[in-house]
Amino acid sequence: MMSPHVLIDGIAKSYGGAPALRGATIEIGEGEFAALLGPSGCGKSTLLRILSGLLEPDRGRILLGGEDITRLPAWDRDIGLVFQNYALFPHMTVAQNVGFGLEMRRLSRGETRTRVVDALAAVGLAGLDRRRPSELSGGQQQRVAIARAIAIRPRLLLLDEPLSNLDAVLRSSVRSELRELHDRTGITTVMVTHDQSEALSIADRVILMKDGSVVQAGTPKEIYGRPATAFAASFVGNPPAALFPLPSAAAAGAAGWQPPPLLRDAIRRGGVTMALRPEDLVLGAGPACLPAKLRRIEFQGADQLALAEAFGQPLAVRLGRGETVAGPQIRIALPERPLLYDTATGDPVAIEQLAEEEQP
Repeated sequence: MMSPHVLIDGIAKSYGGAPALRGATIEIGEGEFAALLGPSGCGKSTLLRILSGLLEPDRGRILLGGEDITRLPAWDRDIGLVFQNYALFPHMTVAQNVGFGLEMRRLSRGETRTRVVDALAAVGLAGLDRRRPSELSGGQQQRVAIARAIAIRPRLLLLDEPLSNLDAVLRSSVRSELRELHDRTGITTVMVTHDQSEALSIADRVILMKDGSVVQAGTPKEIYGRPATAFAASFVGNPPAALFPLPSAAAAGAAGWQPPPLLRDAIRRGGVTMALRPEDLVLGAGPACLPAKLRRIEFQGADQLALAEAFGQPLAVRLGRGETVAGPQIRIALPERPLLYDTATGDPVAIEQLAEEEQP
């Protein structure tokens, strides 16, 4: 990346001595759509509030377009913020809501009207300017909130869990609209979400957080295909990967499992966990396949999940819609090169490293 449009440099924040952010550092390029992703309490919402100017960090700095805005008040940052609950004024019309920030900036009536019309057109709400929020659907209210944020023509657009108040069907359509809006406007956007399917489908780059720190940052394909830690593998995916600690050689032998050579090396090393995604597993036969007990089949429309248990650990295998399973004892064929992690630290274990460790 060239010089970043947004630089979050070593930002830390604590509440009552409990750290919410532990020196987070993130770079976001101009025109990029970035998603802050992570479980509740990971620090993503705190970071968004610091970006917006609603909170001050304990230490660190924020640069926007090369300008240090760390101590600037929110109203001087040229940042648009869409709240989780939309924060629309119920007594105002759509046009008045969208134009509120422009009036606060003392723009002329003509310029305000032009920007309101442009913003409503951008979010597909042209002609609804006289309605009040109570006369709109949830998706339309969300788009009014976005129109209000982009009407000021911000240098940065912040979205705080923008889809969380929508039902599943509406969420899918509005998600596509968000991405299309970004592509039309080109505004650098940062979205906070705990829903990894939203982050993977919308964002150019995903910043995965845990316990106030950045675990991994990369494209959706990188986050999904090359998770940097066991946590990243177990958080991203639908469903995410199952973390499967490899059993001892004695336990494997007692169960009649003859692991392939790579996994035999990992078992000899000890303390190695596989991350197994349902779509990377298939039902198989033979001693090299993992023995498991089928618990139940979960129907998911286009396909099914075979929920099983092996060596006391839950696993899921994605099946075709018409595929049948003869249980309860099954065998699962593992991927040729599974993702391996140190059980204690969660750090990746390279296949090449296993071979080196076997050398005298």
